[in-house]
Amino acid sequence: MKVRSIITCVASVLVVVGVAQNKAAASLTPVGASTADPIAYPSYVSLAYVYDGNPNYDQYFALGLEEHGSFAGPYTVQFDLGAAYDLAGFNLWNNGGYVEGDGEGVNSFTLNFFDPSSASVGSWSGNATDTLAMQSFSFAASHVQTVDFTINSNWAPDSRRYVLFYEANFEVAPIPTPVPAGVLLAIIGLGTAGWRLRRRMDRTGENQ
Repeated sequence: MKVRSIITCVASVLVVVGVAQNKAAASLTPVGASTADPIAYPSYVSLAYVYDGNPNYDQYFALGLEEHGSFAGPYTVQFDLGAAYDLAGFNLWNNGGYVEGDGEGVNSFTLNFFDPSSASVGSWSGNATDTLAMQSFSFAASHVQTVDFTINSNWAPDSRRYVLFYEANFEVAPIPTPVPAGVLLAIIGLGTAGWRLRRRMDRTGENQ
């Protein structure tokens, strides 16, 4: 029984340590953004709306040409994260004009990741839905400081040449947390004590 109790105690400590190994992922709001592409509706949209950390359906950003016609993209917004991060995902508030299914939002897109020296560190492509709720996309990208969000198409049921979205942010990958030396010593001590007790019990059984 004593051996079983010690083993259970060691297992419990290992579980706790395993949980403490990583800090939870957190949303990262970019510190800036830029684009060289045309901005539709320039009188009442601002690029700053989409990285202010405050999704607001009164504040959206429209890229492209105001008139109708075939989609004229791709359009690109480059987000500056302010420092290099390991990323685990991308969150997008899509669409425009409060109306789901109106074809103004992002459809297919590509994320291109760059390190602080602007050397590419990879890319990831996805498809958004034509809804207002936040959409989350998971991937892994290491040491990223800027991200090109390239919109390849919108839904365009009536052949709009522009695309709208409300907000975007990124998920930082969980950060490993070093296990305190005291915890490691405790685990080693418990394991050693269990091993010694087991040997003592085995010898006792042999002598009987």
